[in-house]
Amino acid sequence: AKPTGMAVPPPLRPRGATTPATTAAALLALPMQDRLTQIAELGAKLPPPGATSTPTPMPLFGELDADAFVETVKRLRYRRVPPGTRVLEEGKPGDTLLIIVSGQVAISKNGAELARLGAGAVLGEMALITGAPRSATAIASEAVEYFELARSDLAQLAKVQPQVAEELVLYCRRRLLSNLMRTSPLFARFDEPTRVNLLSRFQTISFAADETIIAQGEPASGLYLIASGEVEVRIANEAGDSVVVATLGPGEVFGEISLLKNQPTTAFVMAKNTVGALVLPTQEFQRVLAEHPAVGQYLMGLTADRLKASAAALDQSDVMNADDLIVL
Repeated sequence: AKPTGMAVPPPLRPRGATTPATTAAALLALPMQDRLTQIAELGAKLPPPGATSTPTPMPLFGELDADAFVETVKRLRYRRVPPGTRVLEEGKPGDTLLIIVSGQVAISKNGAELARLGAGAVLGEMALITGAPRSATAIASEAVEYFELARSDLAQLAKVQPQVAEELVLYCRRRLLSNLMRTSPLFARFDEPTRVNLLSRFQTISFAADETIIAQGEPASGLYLIASGEVEVRIANEAGDSVVVATLGPGEVFGEISLLKNQPTTAFVMAKNTVGALVLPTQEFQRVLAEHPAVGQYLMGLTADRLKASAAALDQSDVMNADDLIVL
């Protein structure tokens, strides 16, 4: 027999109770605004990441409140592409951000495959923020579904929800620092705690395309580490003409010679496009050298050979590879 006298359950679910199952069909049956609200509520109720928990499906916007999340979702565009599609192309303008939903993409640079990324991966955020060209190519290695957020939509979103832009900038900075720790030769000889310590002492800075970062003959301002974009190194020859002797990119350093030799800078450095960089000011640079002699050893090893290469470049007037020259 059915029990009688049972109390009517309260309309709101008590804190800690299990979230009712929600199917895709049920969500699609809702009006658009109700659907977005429901998705935001579901996302907010996911447990924190852990050994036995469900990972947050959108790591980039994981810190957004419900309102900001809903506003972001409204502007996402769904895409599905077949295998072989180039979803990002190296050197092309970067005006969209991609969040992979399913499938895999192969990441390559200069024709060499670097990695394969799957669901949850975020692509293109650096170019979206900095305006620099794409630094790598992403090709769908199978059918791929992803969400896309355009720079124009992000600009509109930032006006009504500034938190979204702030979250994106913080996410980009974490990615930049992580990439630099793994790829820059400057940190290759150190363990991870030392790398983190060294990076924490750099200050972030950015430059617009064609902006002069260092002028030849000026006092040393610090050690620069390129995070995104490219710079051109120019030296004035005897005739007074400016000769491009190198193009440097992410992971490369410049400014070390004037610091090590305590002399004015020996070249101009200009931003070829929008550049994101880290700078270690002169006084902090001297402290780092005292605490980590290996930094000085690495930089001194670069200096002797590259000063010779710089002199040779003035005769050749050819652009050199970044591996052959780091001046200043």
